[in-house]
Amino acid sequence: MSASSTAITQRARQASHSVRRFFDAGNLFRFLVSILLAFGLWALVTYQNDPETTRVMGGISVTVDDIASDFELVGDPPTVDITIQGPQSIITTLEREQISAVADMEDVESAGVHDVDVEIEAPADVRVRDVVPETVSVEIDRIVEVDGTPISVIDPVDVPTGLAVDSIEIQPDTVIINGPARAVQQVEEALVELQIAGRTTTFVVQVEPLPVDGNGDPVEGVSVLPSEVSVTVSFEESRDTERSIAINWRDSNTEFAE
Repeated sequence: MSASSTAITQRARQASHSVRRFFDAGNLFRFLVSILLAFGLWALVTYQNDPETTRVMGGISVTVDDIASDFELVGDPPTVDITIQGPQSIITTLEREQISAVADMEDVESAGVHDVDVEIEAPADVRVRDVVPETVSVEIDRIVEVDGTPISVIDPVDVPTGLAVDSIEIQPDTVIINGPARAVQQVEEALVELQIAGRTTTFVVQVEPLPVDGNGDPVEGVSVLPSEVSVTVSFEESRDTERSIAINWRDSNTEFAE
């Protein structure tokens, strides 16, 4: 065996002997205790400088995910109150947008109200202690489309003096209503409101139809196609003006005769 090999072997034996002495002499126990003490001291200093704190974030809107393509959420998303805990420096500066509440509708395949568990997504150093409620009620409805809904015009009230509306033409004269089935079924017609705004000659204007129910109240949550219709308005001389002219002419003749 060469001298270099012998030296390496001796150093290996010495190292092995030192390791055995370390363990045999109880040094391992002292080493572990020192590690625990160091960790405890670090934790204490960290806690004193940045103590744990708790915060309640109320009214967090729940994101309703994975709704089937032929269904739609009815109404506003539910909300939950979330209690979180973590280092004060993080908890006190945490923005609401950094906390996500999610209700997964992947397995829901029917219209109606469904109770769905809420899952919370938060930054790594933030612990979620409580969620109220843990389950939310979510209503979905099947999306339908109804063609041929008639359009009606609200009588304009700002017609210039001496004029009257002669005709109103709407193109197209019907619209398509799209949305949740229950809401679409409430729509009786679409209303358009005209603003004459001092016009005295025939004009064309683009107006957004408003879907309403049988009582004339707006129906929320549906869309109208097309979103705008073309309305052509023409005027004629008011009959009240003609009558006024005739009366004035007769009064004038009477006065002349006298």
